[in-house]
Amino acid sequence: MEYKADLGNGRRLFFEKNKFTYVVYDQDGLYRAHEDEHGARKNSEDTKIKAHAFEMIFVSANESNVIEGSGENSYHYNYFIGNDQSKWASDVPVYKTLSYKNLYQGIDLVAYEKDGTFKYDYILKPGTEAKTIQLKFNGATKLEIKNKNLYITTSVGQLVESVPYAFQVIDGREIKVACAYQLAKDGETVSFYLPDGYDSRYELIIDPVLVASTYSGSSANTYGHCATHDGAGNIYTGGRCFSTGYPVTTGAYQITFGGGVDISISKLNAAGTALLYATYLGGNNADYPHSMFVNTANELYVYGSTLSTDFAISSGCYDNTHNGMSDMIITKLNPAGSTLLASTYIGGSGNDGVNNNASYNYGDTFRGEIIISNSEDVYVTSTTLSSDFPTTAGAYDVTHNGLQDAVVLKMNSSLNTLQWATYLGGTQDEAGCSIRLNSSGDVYIVGLTKGSGFPTTAGAYHSTYMGGIYDGYISRLNATGTALVNSTFVGTTTRDIIYFLDIDVNNDIYVYGISDGTMPITVNTYSNGGSVNFLNKFNGALSSLIFGTVLGNGTHNAFSPSALMVDVCQNIYMAGWGANTGYPITATATQSTTTGSCFHLIVLDAGATNLLYGSFFWIGG
Repeated sequence: MEYKADLGNGRRLFFEKNKFTYVVYDQDGLYRAHEDEHGARKNSEDTKIKAHAFEMIFVSANESNVIEGSGENSYHYNYFIGNDQSKWASDVPVYKTLSYKNLYQGIDLVAYEKDGTFKYDYILKPGTEAKTIQLKFNGATKLEIKNKNLYITTSVGQLVESVPYAFQVIDGREIKVACAYQLAKDGETVSFYLPDGYDSRYELIIDPVLVASTYSGSSANTYGHCATHDGAGNIYTGGRCFSTGYPVTTGAYQITFGGGVDISISKLNAAGTALLYATYLGGNNADYPHSMFVNTANELYVYGSTLSTDFAISSGCYDNTHNGMSDMIITKLNPAGSTLLASTYIGGSGNDGVNNNASYNYGDTFRGEIIISNSEDVYVTSTTLSSDFPTTAGAYDVTHNGLQDAVVLKMNSSLNTLQWATYLGGTQDEAGCSIRLNSSGDVYIVGLTKGSGFPTTAGAYHSTYMGGIYDGYISRLNATGTALVNSTFVGTTTRDIIYFLDIDVNNDIYVYGISDGTMPITVNTYSNGGSVNFLNKFNGALSSLIFGTVLGNGTHNAFSPSALMVDVCQNIYMAGWGANTGYPITATATQSTTTGSCFHLIVLDAGATNLLYGSFFWIGG
């Protein structure tokens, strides 16, 4: 009998006698097919999905070895594929563990899932030698060992076997045994090398882990939208889930799918090896998470948008009624994800929180950001088409300026009081993308604008619209939201967008965006000339550029920024999606190759003078 495992995100594994057979699907092809299925793409001419299969053969394994499944699950699978009923299968059992008994003399193999990751162990009985295990990779494009990991390259991407962990249990204690991969001269055969040996009187377990990242475990289509972390390094992810099948946990706040599209939230430990909780968050229509933030009490705030008239709101909240079309929502969950601490609608009679009028990159519809101050106040920037968005008396701008405006607001931590809210915009379309506070409590916002009517201030770096489809902007409001302190355009005569903002310990301003034009590159900065991504550092008054650079592969390729952070040493961390060949990579890269459209991570030193780290990152490799 043969067995199959779905490893997630376009990877399948077939367990066959004396070998594993992997099938890896092209991620871009799967994405296109998924978008076509939901009508998200207008052009669906390319419907073929590329795939690559290869074998991991257990060289000279026992022909008499037996594969056995154990730990049968309560549910079964049915396969009614095609119109040939003779090839249909029903009531197929699903096992938690597969064992190759006596794969080699004195060696068993056990395959299983742990914390969302596929794992398999070689169990060597006393007196057995590890060198007996020989693995020949047939059909892989290339094998190489980097940083002690085994990289398996295929025509549609890479898979990685992490550094093997080997151990023995002696007198009740787990004793680690040094273990490494060895690649034979043929470039196809891998074995295990134990440089310090081991105690052959005891059983030895060798545990390689197939890694690419951690998956949500959802059996329903789920798109990732946002993520954050807490002080202990625990990881929080937010996505939109299209159906039942998200792996909600016992005791979570909402364990049933609400309908339409729900927000899906997971909290994992810092190592990404344990799911601490997972919950739906949604009502009877479409609900989307845009941004997340964890306060010092490890309570999770989620900012998003909703079409649901019955979205979960809390007693005494600021606004308990859906206002029409799309509303903004802010929700606060306890550290265990089991209790809704506070939740409110915010909006007017038009679309709020959904950036439909100034959208360029994939995901721009769901921009906007939430942050929590040290005093536990809640700040959000987003967009609105509502002429009656709930601004507050005395705020900087209480009048809708035309088309789509950015909005900025401040609430208390209980989400029952709108402390202040203001429009920010001109006569054309604007979007609010990112928000930060300086040490005085002044509020900085960045985004994009389509027209010259956007407000700037005297002495600004650029007080006039630079031209083109969009300009980026940086604006500074005072702590009470009553005055525009500083404001500037940032851009060229083409398309320019600022997506992210951060502030360092000196209250200097860093912005990260994309430009189709020629952005400034200052002396002694690290740069990749002609690239689409730009990084600028301004003084707090937004009057002068401290440094500017561009990063990427020397072309204006499609790229969507996803994160910016400046640490206490003023090192600069940036990430985005859409990287192809030529993006800067360092020797310590986690992944040195690209699928042609994947994440890219980069770290620059203080002053952006040197590249400290550059790596691709894509699921499956």
